This record gives sequence, structure tokens and C-alpha cells, in this order.
Amino acid sequence: MSDPFFKFTEEQMKTLINIAITYQQIHQEQMAQLIKKLYQVGYNLHNNLANLTVKIVELGKQYRTAIQEGITNFEKPVDYDPSKVIIHTWTRGFSISTGIDMLEDIKLGHFDYLYVRFNEGIEAYMEKDFQKAIFTFLSCLDGILKEFCEQHKTIDCQYRGRFPLHQETFDHLMLHYEMQFAADNAQFQDRLQAFFEHRHQIMHGDRYAYFDENIATISLLFLGLVFYTVKDDI
Repeated sequence: MSDPFFKFTEEQMKTLINIAITYQQIHQEQMAQLIKKLYQVGYNLHNNLANLTVKIVELGKQYRTAIQEGITNFEKPVDYDPSKVIIHTWTRGFSISTGIDMLEDIKLGHFDYLYVRFNEGIEAYMEKDFQKAIFTFLSCLDGILKEFCEQHKTIDCQYRGRFPLHQETFDHLMLHYEMQFAADNAQFQDRLQAFFEHRHQIMHGDRYAYFDENIATISLLFLGLVFYTVKDDI
């Protein structure tokens, strides 16, 4: 095969070389700009993720404090006495405040289909229609747990029927977040378990189903905890 540059004059060869050098310089500058942009994006992403992590950790601490220190005498359904349960003002305010924040976050995220339902639950709570509020909050909670499990059906939450059982969704949640939930002490776990036993009594129409303000507030509190725990993983 003949040399393709054989017929070029010396001047033409210089011109081709200069063009090649110029192209290489432009290409290098473009690559440098691209790398700079990617670095900046990566830097911003790192900072945003770091800030998000701090916020999530801080929110988790607030939830644990609200549950562990803000609720006293909260027993399982068979031993539950509404008159003895004390929910401190800070915990009640935190539950309502994060519930209001959830309205915006639900509307803008994956669980937007729960927005109308949850909004009605908040309105019912404010109007002291605690039975409606409880059913609505538990419906949203079950929906979030089910959705989180369905997202992992082919990974680590396999189930037989069309929908996972509630216990399967709870076990799956704990599989992913047990350490986060158990970060402080066993008291948190006990109250989490007690809450879900109340949920079972209510949703299955059992003997020890309560529909008072305490259960409504605690339902809202745990709904927020689960929502903010899983929302960034879906």
C-alpha cells in the first residue's frame, strides 16, 4: 500500500501537522473543561450528599428522642391504658410538624399517590376525628412498607402472593434498617413493636383496638419515621 502522504509537498505537510497540533490543543482544552465541570458536579454532589446524610442522621435522632423520651407508659394493646400514656408536648409538636412537612414531600416524590389520602388524615387529626386519622395514617404506612418490599421482590423480599404480608414488609424494613432503628437502646425496639401490635389489632378488628388521640399521634409519628427512612431508597 502506498504512503498516503507521499504526494504532499513539504509545505503541505507542515500545514497538516499544524492543523493536527491545533486540533490536539483544542481537544485537550475541551477535555480539561469537561474534567473541570465533572469535578465541580462531583464536588457539589458530594457536598449535597454529605448535607443530606447529616440531615437524615439528625432527623433520625429527633425521631428516636421523640419516641424514647417523649412517650411514657406506652404498652402493648392487651396492657394499654389510654389514661396513663403521656405524650410530651415536644413529641406531639414534632409529630405534627413533620406530618405537615410530609405533605409537601409526598406530593413531590415517589409516593405522590398517597398525597390526597394523607392530607385527609392530617385534616381528620386536626379536627380530632382520631379514628379516621388512625385508619388513614395506617393505610399510608402499610402502602409505603408494601411498596418498599415490592421494589425488592427479586432481591431480598420474595413473597408468594400478589402482595406481601404485613409481617413480610416489616421484616424487610428491619432487615435494611435494624441498626439505624436500634441505634440508642432496646426501648426504641420495644415501642416500635408495641406500635405495630396496635396496628394489627386495629387493622384486623381485634379485641384491643384503640382509636384515641395517643394512638393517632403515635401513628403519625411512626408513619413519618418509616416514610423518611425509605423515601430516598425508592
